[in-house]
Amino acid sequence: MSVRSLVCLAAVVLASPLFLTPVKAQPTTAPGQPNSAATASTPRPFVVHVPVTLRDKKGKLLTSYPAADLTLSDNGHSQTIQGFDHPQNQPMRVGILIDTSNGQQSALDSERAACARFADQMLARTNTKVFLLHFDHEVELLQDFTTSSQKIHTELSEMTTSPAQQQSASSPVGSVGKATVQGGAEVYDAVYLAAKELMAPEHGRKLMVVFTSGYDRSSKVGLNEAIDAAQRAQVSVFTIDVKSEGTQSKPGNNGQNQRPGMGYPGRFPGGGYPGGGYPGGGYPGGGYPGSQPGGNGRQNTPTATYGDGKKSLEQIAVRSGGRYFEDIRKGDFDEAFHEIADELNAQFTLTYTPNDLSDDSFSDGFHKISLRAKDKSIFVITTEGYFEPSTGTTAKAAGK
Repeated sequence: MSVRSLVCLAAVVLASPLFLTPVKAQPTTAPGQPNSAATASTPRPFVVHVPVTLRDKKGKLLTSYPAADLTLSDNGHSQTIQGFDHPQNQPMRVGILIDTSNGQQSALDSERAACARFADQMLARTNTKVFLLHFDHEVELLQDFTTSSQKIHTELSEMTTSPAQQQSASSPVGSVGKATVQGGAEVYDAVYLAAKELMAPEHGRKLMVVFTSGYDRSSKVGLNEAIDAAQRAQVSVFTIDVKSEGTQSKPGNNGQNQRPGMGYPGRFPGGGYPGGGYPGGGYPGGGYPGSQPGGNGRQNTPTATYGDGKKSLEQIAVRSGGRYFEDIRKGDFDEAFHEIADELNAQFTLTYTPNDLSDDSFSDGFHKISLRAKDKSIFVITTEGYFEPSTGTTAKAAGK
């Protein structure tokens, strides 16, 4: 994909009413394989690769842990863990997404500098590529995947904020709480397009870092579509909630006086910890608040949902296996990047072959993962789940 082509892509993909209609991919027949209805309907074994981060009760990252002390289920079926170790020599794909709407102007210089240093750090790793994308009232790819720090630096230096958009009478949201929202940042569109068009075709370990306030007034897709795209692409999303100027700090979640969002949990309020993620792979009842009661939490509507930016950023991060950083000051961006790098260094890859695919309770082929530590004081952070390969997105094995 060429530089800045994502603008055209967004115009074509998001303007079409068809893209919101899930279409199940027709089964393909590999060369030499029989093409029969019986063969197509028979679930074929595949290996699921899951990124996992572990922390002890004090929030310290764990770099070793016995797989025998973890319990895993897939759609409620107990699974046998086949591998649990640190990824070696796998490709790394990194995306940097920056909100350049008018309200982010005061933080932009600090974001540029911190992102440049983070890109340098990532590109110092073997077999790593980085892309840079910005979004406001449109989504624009500034630099496609590259191994060149200089290209990233150049695009960052030329990146500017957009002018405030005129509020129209038909706009769905004019303010959030008491804070007027200037312009509109297409957060969901940015995550959706970056995951679907850039990350999905790639192999290996994949992560995206998103700088934004989280308030989305103009995306064509909803929150669930954005999260689905990240899960289909098997990309972990780290969301950095850029702190508005003039607001006061508050203590961190671990009870110590520290910058908001830093340390651990790094804000996972009510997130089912300890014990390894959300109960049953999601909130009780099968999803986040706002989904259908008792449903699978993956009910996507044809219109975008606008709401609390903080909660949206938290959902994107937690459900994709990333992390949410709350109210980060512009002087603390480097520390947030440092913690992200530490998590990558400590991250495990868990592999297993699902032993029962006959009871797929989700029509879109989504499987909920529940991973827990027998020691209830251990925090287990991983993705909410994955999509079956037959639904149109191949479950790529990391490193292949």
